[in-house]
Amino acid sequence: LPTPRLMPLRGAGGLDGVLVSARQPCLVVMCNGLMRVHPWKLDRGEGVRSSARFHSPQCEDGVVCIADKGRATTKGMLKICSIPAGVRVDTPWPMRCKLVKETVHHIAFHAPTGCIVAVVSSPAEMNEDRKEGALEG
Repeated sequence: LPTPRLMPLRGAGGLDGVLVSARQPCLVVMCNGLMRVHPWKLDRGEGVRSSARFHSPQCEDGVVCIADKGRATTKGMLKICSIPAGVRVDTPWPMRCKLVKETVHHIAFHAPTGCIVAVVSSPAEMNEDRKEGALEG
């Protein structure tokens, strides 16, 4: 991609900002007087050649883009993307709150799988057999 291209979002996914089409695409939004820049990761680490707003019954307020690996070829793949509902971008990284209805004790990131792991507990009734032997060594 010779030069980055800017596409105003104008409310796509409920966001006001700019999508930068480049080898390493990113989303630039202004929230609470602060500029936030978030990388826009595609499936296989692809760059974005160009993009446009897209709206259909299956993908409301989405973005359609031509993604490529940045090689000197004219081949590209058309991708239809949407910003998931409930994602907040006014923080240093995009986040979504998830109600777990449990007591969270620890949260850790497992880098090899890209998963966030939470250690939780919840109150449960203990049957009579376990209550008697619980304090015995």
